[in-house]
Amino acid sequence: VHEVKVVAQGHLLKVRFSSSGIKALDPAENLTYVQNPATGKRHPVAKVPRIGLLAPKDLEGLAGSYMVIDNAGAQIKPGQRVDVVVSGVRAENVLVMEE
Repeated sequence: VHEVKVVAQGHLLKVRFSSSGIKALDPAENLTYVQNPATGKRHPVAKVPRIGLLAPKDLEGLAGSYMVIDNAGAQIKPGQRVDVVVSGVRAENVLVMEE
């Protein structure tokens, strides 16, 4: 994980990550999410009507990618540390940056 940044006045998180070794993003809520270690709450990939999930599915051949995470109510704040899971691959203690 390269960066977790608060966007959209805190209601979304943009997560930039390397996808080396991951052929496809599995958006299942138990395999791809950002977890707030303070509360244990998991925040899934954001989903928009007509567009679908705000994350690419095919990652093969990409050096890096990003996904947008639902942070309704701005529960995760800049300066906080979170755990990020992408298709079951976990990165812990990632600093959340300001917008």
